[in-house]
Amino acid sequence: MSGPSRILSLREQQHITPGTTRDIKIPLDFHLERVYTTQTIRRSAHMPSHDKQGRAYLKLADAKSGQKIICDGGFTCMDTFETARLCSHANGLYFLCANGHHYISGQADDGIHCIGIYPTLEPLP
Repeated sequence: MSGPSRILSLREQQHITPGTTRDIKIPLDFHLERVYTTQTIRRSAHMPSHDKQGRAYLKLADAKSGQKIICDGGFTCMDTFETARLCSHANGLYFLCANGHHYISGQADDGIHCIGIYPTLEPLP
């Protein structure tokens, strides 16, 4: 296949120099992935460390297996302010929920704060 309507591979798209004008068709998957990645980066740069009431979110580095946590109302798999205990797995820390389990690293878009998860003052067992 050749000509201006040819779909370029990702490797070919990376080697197009700035200022080059070509009639290319970018696959929809590539465009959506790029938009999602851009939005994630933008959102991560401004992630809060506290909620609107001033309560600090759980820090990923401070989370320990056996620790009791509280989840806010943003989880469809948990009731609002339901408590759970963190468990350890090779893939990271998680808590049990209505869907099975929920890894807390998925809540830490900035790599630091677990949005929607709060630590409790209860000591570790």
